[in-house]
Amino acid sequence: MDNITKTPVYTTAAAAMHCEQQQRLCEALSGDGLIVLPGYQKMQLQHDMAALFWQEANFLWLTGVTYPGWVVLIDVATATTVLVRPDLTEVEQLFEGSLSDGEAIHVSGATEVISRAELRERVNAARTKGQILYVLKPETAHELGMQPNPAHRQLLDELQLSDGDYHDITPVLAKVRACKTQAELERITRAIAVSCDSFNAISSAIAQYASEAEITADMTRDFIRAGGRHAYDPIVAGGVHATVLHYDRPTTETLRKDQAVLIDVGAHIDGYNADITRTFYNDAIVDSNVRAAIQRVTETQRHMISFIQPGGSIREFFQRVDDSMMQVLVDLGWLHSGQKDQLSRYFPHAIGHGLGADVHEWFGGYDTFQPGMVLTVEPGIYDAVREIGVRIEDDILVTDRGTENLSIEAELGS
Repeated sequence: MDNITKTPVYTTAAAAMHCEQQQRLCEALSGDGLIVLPGYQKMQLQHDMAALFWQEANFLWLTGVTYPGWVVLIDVATATTVLVRPDLTEVEQLFEGSLSDGEAIHVSGATEVISRAELRERVNAARTKGQILYVLKPETAHELGMQPNPAHRQLLDELQLSDGDYHDITPVLAKVRACKTQAELERITRAIAVSCDSFNAISSAIAQYASEAEITADMTRDFIRAGGRHAYDPIVAGGVHATVLHYDRPTTETLRKDQAVLIDVGAHIDGYNADITRTFYNDAIVDSNVRAAIQRVTETQRHMISFIQPGGSIREFFQRVDDSMMQVLVDLGWLHSGQKDQLSRYFPHAIGHGLGADVHEWFGGYDTFQPGMVLTVEPGIYDAVREIGVRIEDDILVTDRGTENLSIEAELGS
């Protein structure tokens, strides 16, 4: 069925937040220059059907525009923002819907909306005057086999820019985005609250769920009813499925009551994300080895959160985490104390990442934790032979005095 996209409702609070973020970025760059950033393009799913669209996070952070094909132009010296509308055919507008100039200005705080032809003219004029052009360097194929959205490369080709014609703004954007404003924290907190409510509904009825698919369906319903969607493909994994880190193929097979169910899910609401994991089990029935693994990982995760302090070394935090995870595996009998070189065999991922407009954000090049950072703490251990996969993940805000666990309301279950 072909659907016309409904026009979203925007608020002046959204424009105020994005204007503040545009200003922060310009202050971080200083001097004279022109920022040129594209939103993502639609990607083909099959034939004449597009894949579910996700906006490029930096573009979304700066503008709030959720439609594909737009470009933002920001004068660094004045922090003046201009949006560039896509050239849409009548057929594209009929099938996909469109965003009016007024709506785009209303959400982003931009001063005007121009055409692609005007974009090319303004960029050429900036180059003639010797202004610095700040652009996101196009991404390359990911090590997991994913291909990047072509929007950045297409924009460079359209503007006839080679690598030496622009400055890569990626590290500056990452540093500015690493510490959240109050408006951003309010949106992150709402996404987390919606996620916690859904987790608690599942936890209270976990014994009644027959399959991974049933759990996934109910959490999907919860997020949509709250005006959001999944921040990433939901991971609902029973038994050995939990040993696949990004298991995203929930089945209708009956869940075994003597095994745990790992649920890694987060809501995406108003442009910001949650990322929470719980490993639920039936204490009266579950295998004792599974119970022991969950209890040790849970205890250790709480201890790890206490390692995070404003001004504390990020590198030392990661080192202390590895030591703690090694002790967990020794206590469980999975490794001996002299086998630290085998740690990644059972703990193969990082302890956490930044969280915000992207689910996985950088720490912005900071060496120490800064107030306003939001990060995940997610220790996990996995062994397909033992059919045990355990992960506990919370979303942590770094404050002036310490930390706040934003997702603590999501019950751990038993």
